Amino acid sequence: MTTGPSAPPRKKRPWLAPLLIFAVFAGPLLATWVAVQYEAFRPAGSAANGHLLTPARQVDTASLRSLDSTALSPDLLQGRWLLLYIGSSACDEICQRSLYNMRQARLAVGEDAHRVHRLMVVTDGPPSGVLQEVLAGHQGLTVATADGAALAGFLAQFQITPGDDPARAQRLYLLDPLGNLVLYYGPDANPKGMLEDLERLLKASQIG
Repeated sequence: MTTGPSAPPRKKRPWLAPLLIFAVFAGPLLATWVAVQYEAFRPAGSAANGHLLTPARQVDTASLRSLDSTALSPDLLQGRWLLLYIGSSACDEICQRSLYNMRQARLAVGEDAHRVHRLMVVTDGPPSGVLQEVLAGHQGLTVATADGAALAGFLAQFQITPGDDPARAQRLYLLDPLGNLVLYYGPDANPKGMLEDLERLLKASQIG
């Protein structure tokens, strides 16, 4: 009895396993990107929430250093959502309120707090006595700065409109775990809206 020709052996696809791994880990973050880009996470009529950057903007933090002039660890600012405030060493009322809002938003996300990091970039020299006193109540906050052209280059990444001066704008920013700037908040932003944005992004993405 004769039999038909046997089926040809299946070709191995060495690229398939890495692709599946990428889909498992990057899929949630991709979903977050879609939500951010099309404002799907924003409730209708929620004017208190932040302003979206479209397209999102990659931020280079390599020029930053700690206040004792040591370079920041690259791992410190990658892999987690980052709340960032840029301001003067004088740290006026707006500065203090922004740092407070950042701290409270991180605490309010509860068990996801470890996925959120906070950074203040000082634009004009070492911290004043006022800022030193304020920082005493913000354990876990990273404070950094840069010099001259390095600082100017860093700040330019946060320019929203032509002629805008990020050093004076006193905005608060949200970066994703890949270092992309996705949202910003003005000095009069409603902290409840900021928390709502952060909670939705953390829920949508299991990366970072």
